[in-house]
Amino acid sequence: MNWVHFVGEGRCGHTIISAILDSHPNACISEEEKPVARWLRDPAVWTQETIISRTINTGLGKERKAIMTATGLTGLRVPKDNLLVMGDKCGWDAVNEFRKRGASANILTDFGKMMNMPVKVIHVSRHPLDNISAWVQSPKWIRLHPEIYARTRVLIRRYSRFYTAAEEVMSGQDVFNLRHEELCKNPISEITALCTWLGLPLEDTWLKMVSGAVYTKPNNRFEKEPWEFSELVDMVYWRIIDKYPSLKYYKK
Repeated sequence: MNWVHFVGEGRCGHTIISAILDSHPNACISEEEKPVARWLRDPAVWTQETIISRTINTGLGKERKAIMTATGLTGLRVPKDNLLVMGDKCGWDAVNEFRKRGASANILTDFGKMMNMPVKVIHVSRHPLDNISAWVQSPKWIRLHPEIYARTRVLIRRYSRFYTAAEEVMSGQDVFNLRHEELCKNPISEITALCTWLGLPLEDTWLKMVSGAVYTKPNNRFEKEPWEFSELVDMVYWRIIDKYPSLKYYKK
């Protein structure tokens, strides 16, 4: 059995991918249980047995319920049989433990040893201009930083700090790069490649149904605010896209 660990900024597609995988009869993905953080804080309680039990028995969470209802995935949930893949959908779990709380950069290797499972990392990305736009336009960040130019600079720095840590955490791991844009454009081929990498058997009816739940195109929020400020666009490229290998797909 493989343990799946998601890495990526929020609002880039973790929820739909986790819902698709969780609808597979041989996979079980929990909804932001943050097992790595829990294990680090209390290893005596958060053992392999506890984490497996929580992964299998926890509910969907309101975010995934909403997206499953909207996409029609709700009816695809089936009893789990012969589990081949387990995991959790939180894209920040290990990265934040390393970045904010001083955990080792080998955190995922250590977690895999404790779980006695190989760890596979799904790195979910979305064009940084689009991803940052989603945060710039969110009520929380508007409330915290009402002026758009200052808010955008704060969120660019936030995004950069995340990827500085994420690159180290993913280094040496078995990583599948899943880009939001490619998923929207070629859902069947991307889901097929993902399942093949995870060792999940594919059934044509399931594949067609879950592929139909994927958005037909990216939101392209970056066509709106705040990218009328050309210097902010340039900042995203030199500070993020041109800097981090895992985002080189988005280079001009």
